[in-house]
Amino acid sequence: MTSHKGSSDRSSDDSKNSDFSPLAADSARSALALEAIGTRNPSVSDGIEREQLELAKDSFALKHQVLISQDAAGKQLTYTVRSGDSNIDVLTSENSREGLSRAEKQIEHLTAAKELQLKADYKLRFSKEQEEVVGQVAIAPDGTVSHGKMIHARAPYLSELYSIEGLMERATPSQLTKDGKDGVKFYFLKDSLYQDDHGAVATYRHSDKEDKPAIYVAPGGIGATLVKTGENFAWQGGIDGHMVLHELSHNSQFRLGIDEEKRLVQFSQRCGFDAFLKPGTDETIWAIRSKDGKLYRHDNELGGWQQIDKSGSPIKTKDSGNDNDGVLDDIEMAAKAEIRPPTFYFDNPVEMAAEGMAMLKESASSRKELLVKTPVFYQFMKEKDQEDIDLAYGLDKSGKAKIIRRPDGKLTTNNEAARKLILDFEQQ
Repeated sequence: MTSHKGSSDRSSDDSKNSDFSPLAADSARSALALEAIGTRNPSVSDGIEREQLELAKDSFALKHQVLISQDAAGKQLTYTVRSGDSNIDVLTSENSREGLSRAEKQIEHLTAAKELQLKADYKLRFSKEQEEVVGQVAIAPDGTVSHGKMIHARAPYLSELYSIEGLMERATPSQLTKDGKDGVKFYFLKDSLYQDDHGAVATYRHSDKEDKPAIYVAPGGIGATLVKTGENFAWQGGIDGHMVLHELSHNSQFRLGIDEEKRLVQFSQRCGFDAFLKPGTDETIWAIRSKDGKLYRHDNELGGWQQIDKSGSPIKTKDSGNDNDGVLDDIEMAAKAEIRPPTFYFDNPVEMAAEGMAMLKESASSRKELLVKTPVFYQFMKEKDQEDIDLAYGLDKSGKAKIIRRPDGKLTTNNEAARKLILDFEQQ
């Protein structure tokens, strides 16, 4: 039916509700939908916010190597760094994006403050973010050294600074320059120092781009690494305190001047090594002396120790003429050595001595192991360590050391009680 006023869909029940037009019905449905969405929105929004907050916390943890945990009520976050084998809570914040943002600034402030403290206490220096370090080192088969692409460094993590700090009571004064005015610089590399990655965790150099001693730390860093497995974070590995003490011991060697040819030869002989020129070259090779008066040199290509004569030439021990005949592995060579190495890393005398010096300082148990395993070498390491200490702290009016090292590796005033402590330790 056609109406003069137009068609009508009014209900046949003659209802007086004039809002039941098609447009009004659509509006009503929209209003109901919006009301329903409005009811659900806080929950949906909260879920999205929580998800974003969790992602932000994960990103924060990995970026700064800081473990983040929350309290039972879920209202407070605690930020934890790893120092050696210990966890240290460094700050707290509310469990929110705003709290996380404030905590990031605080972590950056704490890191900068810890760097300044280590510089004030031990004169240590550290690389800056994206700092240029050195061209990547390439070593040709003939021994020629060249440099490739520029390697950049990063700033240290707060955990790394705490871990280094935990070692310094035992490391000192091996971190100092010869004149004592400055300290070693730690470069935390973003790429391998060597083009052909040697797998070294750290490398010592007595002269960096600033002509000062430095330790180049491999991309893996120093200390425990924070990793995420599934939904959880955990510390993986830990600081290799022995490694840091080893590298700093190389700086002690430099402080004592054993890089000078005459001193190096004398030093090496007391480590049980003799120096030779590689036949046909001016390259120095090191030969370790055995108890029965034989000489052996380490050959990387052969993977062991090969006997040589007094001119430095290999001795073939069998009629076959095979160069591998008679090659000893590290375990066999250590047992035969005139002066037993403290560990199985003794390719040359300076590495053997760095191992010994690290064991002298690392702990009472490592010092005892050094003493028991190789008593002659223990006395030599103790002597060189005392020379290093005297260089830093001097002698008293009677010519005696002012400072000596206790069995636990820490320094103390040289008095009767301290001397008795060491004597009792050595006579046990």
